[in-house]
Amino acid sequence: MSDNPINVTGMATITPKGIRFRNLYYSCPRAISERWFEIAKISGGWNIKILYNPVNFKLIFLETKNEDEMERCDLIEHHMYQNSKLEKYFLSIQKLKRKRRQYQKSEKDNCGCRKINGNISKDFESQ
Repeated sequence: MSDNPINVTGMATITPKGIRFRNLYYSCPRAISERWFEIAKISGGWNIKILYNPVNFKLIFLETKNEDEMERCDLIEHHMYQNSKLEKYFLSIQKLKRKRRQYQKSEKDNCGCRKINGNISKDFESQ
């Protein structure tokens, strides 16, 4: 065994609330910049390999492409950000995206046309 206290591998799950490991949640800059939590909310979660110290669960580490480096993930608690401005912001963004998709779908379905007295006619600007 090495002198490195981070010597145990495990599997964590990416969820909308964070990186879940042993019913604790973690976050890191990479997860935020790559929008993992938003993707997990839309498409569902996925598993990721981690390294951790079995004596201290305040941190976990993700392996990176460079074997000499690890991505540090810090423990978060859901109640710390629940109902926060950040959560409200993300919920607002999701709501706007849904509305935009619905609008784009309705525009595509309606082809810019509208019904007038049962007949379909194109909208033209009055000149």
